[in-house]
Amino acid sequence: MSTRTGGPEEPTPTPDYCELVLAGDAEVCRGLIVGLQIGCGEAGSALIGHEEELEHGSLGETLRELVTGKGRLTHFVVSRALTERLREQLPRLEREAGLRLAAERAVRGGRFRFAVHAFTRPQAAEIKALLAALPAGARLLGYTEHEKVDPAARGVEAYAPVHEYELKGEGAVEGTIAAVLDARRRLTAQPLISAERIELVEG
Repeated sequence: MSTRTGGPEEPTPTPDYCELVLAGDAEVCRGLIVGLQIGCGEAGSALIGHEEELEHGSLGETLRELVTGKGRLTHFVVSRALTERLREQLPRLEREAGLRLAAERAVRGGRFRFAVHAFTRPQAAEIKALLAALPAGARLLGYTEHEKVDPAARGVEAYAPVHEYELKGEGAVEGTIAAVLDARRRLTAQPLISAERIELVEG
């Protein structure tokens, strides 16, 4: 059994992102955010609540309980710069497309939990390399791993229930929104790593 926490504590990130809930047609809302990202030079930086990466909760779930009417609510996390650009366009957007900003709050970061399960030493080495090279602004928290070696299983087929080598591990990644989003995308590109949705840390 081994444990890693990801090094010394880093300074608390400043609130550079905002959690938004937009009321209106979901596809129009999504198209708006994607367009604003491109206009701000931030393509791919937003978290969109109905997609896989962002945990539904807090602001979004509260509004689903409190807001009534025909307008559908869509949950986003975007940069402060993009939020300011959106706010400038709100009067026109409400008038022309029926969109409005239902809620907003600053967020200073995010976190997600993950688990790993490898069956060969090369797979384990690849996973360990990914965890050792998290993007700047992200840190590994409470990571524990257990390696098991069973010489009697040597030569067993890869998909058999018994393996000569096995690695299991779990932990969390925490940091700025941009870094956590990048880290989650890197880790989940490896099929042997599963990750939960990103939880937001309020600013």
